[in-house]
Amino acid sequence: AVVSTQSGHYGRGTILLFAKYVTLTSSTKMSRNCILLLLLLVVLGTSDAWRRRRRRRRAPSCGPVHGGWSTWGAWSGCTCNHVLGTGTRYRTRSCSNPAPSCGGAGCSGGSRENGDCSSLCCKITHGGLSNWSSWGSCQFNHNLGTGYKTRTRQCNDPSPSCGGEGGPGSPE
Repeated sequence: AVVSTQSGHYGRGTILLFAKYVTLTSSTKMSRNCILLLLLLVVLGTSDAWRRRRRRRRAPSCGPVHGGWSTWGAWSGCTCNHVLGTGTRYRTRSCSNPAPSCGGAGCSGGSRENGDCSSLCCKITHGGLSNWSSWGSCQFNHNLGTGYKTRTRQCNDPSPSCGGEGGPGSPE
């Protein structure tokens, strides 16, 4: 393409301004609109206003901000082990007060804390039978000619607790 040019001064740099007339030869692949678009890009790329806008869009430079922990969250519900009679719960926090940025260090320590809540749990205890009591006196039925003695035992050695079953053979 044969292009008439004219020198001009724009902003801080000297650029070549394309003239209105562009003579295209048969081997030219670029249209006049493409050349004008290139001109527009050159002008915008060298203008002070364009540079200021680009600078504003860049992330501001900053010094490192080291992370800090948030306050602990609420405790979770208690998870009980009824075989052992123990319980655990947990709570969490995040490294967001402030969050680390600009190359600052993250928070040290853990984000989860476990706690004991065994006092809220119980150990399943199945009832056991006590020893037999002494035999009672003989109760005799003279009409039938029979008699019997009784003795008892209780389901209290230990007593059932926390959903445990009664001792073997105990009444329900």
